[in-house]
Amino acid sequence: MLSTLVFQFNIVAALRSKVLLQCGIGWMAAGYYAQAQYKQQTYCNPFNIDYGYTPIPNFSEWGGHRATADPVILTYKGDYYLFSTNQWGYWWSSDILNWKFISKKFLRLWNRGIYDELCAPVVGIIGNTMVLFGSTYTRNFTIWMLLNYKKPVIVSSTLASYYANKSVDENMKTYWSAASSNKGEFIQTDLGSVLTLNGVQINYADQDVDSSYLGKSLGVFYQYKLYYTIDGKNWNSLTDKSNNKMDVPHEYLELGKPLQARFVKLENVHMPTGKFVISGLLIFGNGGGIKPTVVENFIVLRTEKDKQSA
Repeated sequence: MLSTLVFQFNIVAALRSKVLLQCGIGWMAAGYYAQAQYKQQTYCNPFNIDYGYTPIPNFSEWGGHRATADPVILTYKGDYYLFSTNQWGYWWSSDILNWKFISKKFLRLWNRGIYDELCAPVVGIIGNTMVLFGSTYTRNFTIWMLLNYKKPVIVSSTLASYYANKSVDENMKTYWSAASSNKGEFIQTDLGSVLTLNGVQINYADQDVDSSYLGKSLGVFYQYKLYYTIDGKNWNSLTDKSNNKMDVPHEYLELGKPLQARFVKLENVHMPTGKFVISGLLIFGNGGGIKPTVVENFIVLRTEKDKQSA
């Protein structure tokens, strides 16, 4: 019988007859292991997370496709995020047991052509923003900040209590829903002043979805138009995805050239099912703040009990 190496501690905590933690190293028959994983009774043993097809050309030549490495998990605003090498996305969980994969690309425009899309990720929190680095980033890597966090929002309509401000609260568990999925439904965010825009991310959500679309479905696509303006009157086209035929529920758009704007409007053209629903309309760029000055005369003081070099 084929055996599989799994992680299994000699520490077992039980609550209401359910195993909460059971970790360590040992051998277990593959059939029993698969059955145990299916029940999802443990928080680790190990994480039962699928991994994607690696884009590395040599792997395909060698007959292998699936690989990942260098996993890193952090908590951010009460949720868990897991990043690893070359997965073209990341995982999100509210309870560290059930994980959802979010499709996303990480390389900047000038790094296109590099197959190492995200290698050996390092993640940290700066202020209210999660910042992600990979070994493929160069010195040209720029940290852009979220410009419309909890800023004013105007919408075409609202369904029940799915209010507009839930689209800019940086909470993936909340969302704004329009009253319909009609062409022309829109959401508009106010940055507060004219700022430099470098990128936009659109995160769709689900409301009143036809059950036939649950799971993997063919022919699913989102279509929209994105506008920007300085004065709120004279609108310019930022991008037009009216002819899009791809399933992109979490789309990131990086501008070829930065632009100046105060208002950004997302207008619906087509939803695959349900209402026009947005979990996050995120505007990235430069807030125009004053750069901090260079730190001078910095001295590290250590006591006799702490003689580590610094």
